[in-house]
Amino acid sequence: MNTFTLADLPALDEVVLGAFSYLDGISLPSLKTDVHARPLIIGSGNALETGRILFTKQDALFANEGNYKTILKDHRAIDSVYLISASGGKHSKEIAANLKNTKLPTYLITNTENSSAQTYFQKKDIFVFPKIREPYTYNTSTYASMILSTTNESPQSIVEYIEDTVSKCLPENIGTFKSYIFIVPPEYALLISMFETKFDEVFGPMVHARVFTSEEIKHAKTVISLPTQCFISLGKENTIFGQSQNRIHIPISETHDFGALLAFGYFIIGKIQRAMPPYFKMNIDAYCKEASVLFGEPIHPIVE
Repeated sequence: MNTFTLADLPALDEVVLGAFSYLDGISLPSLKTDVHARPLIIGSGNALETGRILFTKQDALFANEGNYKTILKDHRAIDSVYLISASGGKHSKEIAANLKNTKLPTYLITNTENSSAQTYFQKKDIFVFPKIREPYTYNTSTYASMILSTTNESPQSIVEYIEDTVSKCLPENIGTFKSYIFIVPPEYALLISMFETKFDEVFGPMVHARVFTSEEIKHAKTVISLPTQCFISLGKENTIFGQSQNRIHIPISETHDFGALLAFGYFIIGKIQRAMPPYFKMNIDAYCKEASVLFGEPIHPIVE
């Protein structure tokens, strides 16, 4: 993980194993989410979804880069703001600057030391989580470190379970399907958007994927189906949807939490990625050049 280049970018499954192996034994910041009664959590993409997991037990409000100003203005009951940004750049710079104008306690949750957003916060209100070197957008170690700080799961146990169980549940033909449906337990519904986002980032329009809970999928999600559609269930085994030969079941235990299921889902997406043409590798460099212009700052295919 320390030496790959643009020419040999790792697939997501490899990064999952590298990230969780790295996080084993690493000290994580102590983030107390119950300090304030009604915080506003702001983030973009999977940063916001990570915030929903971190603050799931709080009476929190959530916003992204497009609506946070409206929510700040209309909800006077908010008593604090947490900005989550792995990079501390892009939209977070503008958001941080605008938060400076509020009289609320503000906090930054990030993975980057000395980021652009960091200058707008007091040092005691900045939580910097560890990360490894990854391809841009993968954001595995970044959000996983935040989630593990709350769930207190063992990263090494997660790696071992992936190697001993998850990987052995995946068939050799996992990359031959035209579309995929992930089925997750209802209590892990907050992972739905994170999995969907990862599919978008890794495959774009090349692979069709959807994610539902085991209850949600019962509501007309399979009216139209294909014999080339793969159903991947995490937790409860799917014995209803799809053709039996196209069903993949990943068992989970009571010791698993959001960190483990995030790792399992990303690992499976990585295995699908590895079995298909290298869509991500072929396009990420050009995308980063476009994004650098879009955000007005350098964005590199490899995040150090």
